[in-house]
Amino acid sequence: MQRRVPSGIAEAALDACVSYSKDRMLFGRSLSNLEAIRFLIAEMATRIEAARLLTYRAACVSDRGEEFIREASMAKLFATRRRSGRPRGQSRCTAA
Repeated sequence: MQRRVPSGIAEAALDACVSYSKDRMLFGRSLSNLEAIRFLIAEMATRIEAARLLTYRAACVSDRGEEFIREASMAKLFATRRRSGRPRGQSRCTAA
């Protein structure tokens, strides 16, 4: 199966975060030992997996020959939202 670019980029970013947190030392301890860092990495991994599963669901509905606009829209919306919940390119000032 071919992996799409956005999830590949997100996975590469996750891998870089994990690697950096293991290599970076703070107060004589690895950043990866800090609970807050572990939570951030877990949240990032969860969002990547959720976006992937929504995309797979849309593909499954499409493969069955059914209408999949709703599923595809949900997958696209979730995958393109940042952690703040705002779409890319939308600042706090323009968020209504």
